[in-house]
Amino acid sequence: MVYEVVNGKYELTKELEYQIDTGGEGKDLLYYYEMGTFVRKHIIENGYDEVKELYPELDYWR
Repeated sequence: MVYEVVNGKYELTKELEYQIDTGGEGKDLLYYYEMGTFVRKHIIENGYDEVKELYPELDYWR
């Protein structure tokens, strides 16, 4: 998650939503949002390492 000052207000500007596959197919989903608006979806097959490569600037795991 990234918070920045927008029009004088501290707002959430970038966010990742990671959904673990519960169907057993081994494909998790990653959703990326900017300013609360959906931007893109990724199918993740190699876990968190793949996510870190896609969005290294977003510190999702801390």
